[in-house]
Amino acid sequence: LLARLPKRTFAPAETFTAKMGIYHFGPQRISGQRLEWRLEDESGQALAQGQLKAKQVEVATVDSLGHITVPLHAVHHPGKYTLKARLGAVCNEWDIWVYPEVEESAASVIVAHQWNDEVKQSLAEGKDVLLVPDEAPGRKAKFASHFWNPIMFNWNPMIVGTLIQASHPAFADFPTDSYADWQWWDILNHARALELDGLPEVTPLVQSIDSYESNHKLGIVFEARVGKGRLLVAAIDLQSKMDERPATRQLFRSF
Repeated sequence: LLARLPKRTFAPAETFTAKMGIYHFGPQRISGQRLEWRLEDESGQALAQGQLKAKQVEVATVDSLGHITVPLHAVHHPGKYTLKARLGAVCNEWDIWVYPEVEESAASVIVAHQWNDEVKQSLAEGKDVLLVPDEAPGRKAKFASHFWNPIMFNWNPMIVGTLIQASHPAFADFPTDSYADWQWWDILNHARALELDGLPEVTPLVQSIDSYESNHKLGIVFEARVGKGRLLVAAIDLQSKMDERPATRQLFRSF
């Protein structure tokens, strides 16, 4: 079973659509069956569900099974939703993420874009600082899958995956697993991985995985206690075209 999705991240004002299809190289034609589908949250609760009557599908063909359309206005909390489809004994599933717009509140965290005396003074006074550097040394980060990675295809940057401390409070409003799924695509492709080999006591919250040949500790997001204050560093572009980048915008809110 196939699903053609326009994207993986949505706002509740949008409508989720999927063009369903099948890549059929089974032993016999498919006839008289219905495609059953559900769009459900992480608890298994269905946001929407339905059926599509499947036409006769011949062996050795790739064919369309119809369209699924789901308005997302009922979603009020950020989360992952899974489209599950079944045709007879064949099933497949695809994840999407929905990020509602929220009213911005006055943050107690200071957001800075340069490491300067003002930031140092704030930390000395015990304040919390989110440092989003305008410029940062290190290699350009990149979203990498288990197959489309630089070891297989010999391209730069040499990053083969991402390790995420998913249970950390920084991700309380940004649902994630310990690995980078598709909601991380825009974030990682607008980030830099900093070499933190000289900070053995720091475990990055978002860590790019280097190749086995060099195995540097590469941090995109990491935290440290500085003086009396707490410093969270995010080497991510959190300014450019944020109205077009819902996942990045939601991560910023979660910080």
